[in-house]
Amino acid sequence: TNVRLPKKAISSQKKVEILEDDEILRIDELADKRNKSGNPIYLYGYLIVFLIHTGLRRGELFALKWEDVDLENRVVNVNKSMVRIGIEGKGKSVYKWEIKSTKTENGMGCVPLNDKAIHAIMEQKKYIIKFL
Repeated sequence: TNVRLPKKAISSQKKVEILEDDEILRIDELADKRNKSGNPIYLYGYLIVFLIHTGLRRGELFALKWEDVDLENRVVNVNKSMVRIGIEGKGKSVYKWEIKSTKTENGMGCVPLNDKAIHAIMEQKKYIIKFL
């Protein structure tokens, strides 16, 4: 009787949206679409495909280096993440981006790569270098 419940719900879990198989197939197809010159229509489409087929978070993807990708063993080594940090004294809307090591052993590891993830990362490598 002496306990005051918080005004907001204690558990504010986010609703997880899961893609259906046909939705994943459609995203895979869109990433492979080409313009008349043979270049991908969606420059970063392969990154989305890679995320879908590996389960990586976007910060983990952004922190990857090519040496983290081991095609021979079909894994990607995840040991860091790109995070947004507020700059002190500059207000809440000013941020910088930093690459930080994952905090826990659970956050580190080898993520297996299926054929679609390997195809996606190799295609992305070809085209991202071409456009830079």
